[in-house]
Amino acid sequence: MVFQHLRYVYFFGYGADREVDMIRAITGRKPKVVGAAILKGYELYVQPLECITNSKKNDLRPRELLRRTWGNEFTSYVIVPNSNESVCGTLFRISLHDRHLIDNWELVSLGWYDKLFTEVELDNGKKYRCETQVLAPGQQPGRRVDGIDYRPWLVPKERLMEIASNVRVGIHA
Repeated sequence: MVFQHLRYVYFFGYGADREVDMIRAITGRKPKVVGAAILKGYELYVQPLECITNSKKNDLRPRELLRRTWGNEFTSYVIVPNSNESVCGTLFRISLHDRHLIDNWELVSLGWYDKLFTEVELDNGKKYRCETQVLAPGQQPGRRVDGIDYRPWLVPKERLMEIASNVRVGIHA
């Protein structure tokens, strides 16, 4: 049996990552939008800086790295399991390389987020297997918010996109 090499994945973006502009800033390319999607079985939180892990991995601590870039007022959206809730976002089809860039941006290797392999449903009822990120264990999620009706930008959009672009090209803020 011959397996074709997978060159793309479906990615569910929530928070600022549900916006085309944000994914373009992280990856350097405009993503292919599949459509608006719902992730069932998860709820959305706003995580303040003090709740982000400060465990050291690869000689770096996520909370301190974010504090250096953003100051003490940083907040971000995170999702945690809850079978009775749902989160609205966007389903993208992206390259494996672009998925790696998103993992880097979300500090997956440092333990802030974990990869999540899941299923989402589009407005038309079609379901897709996809990837996203979920809050890694050992952290407090912060304050629960409505996962369906929320604003994508918790910090200034232009600053967030500038930092994402700089991280992609290796410039430290």
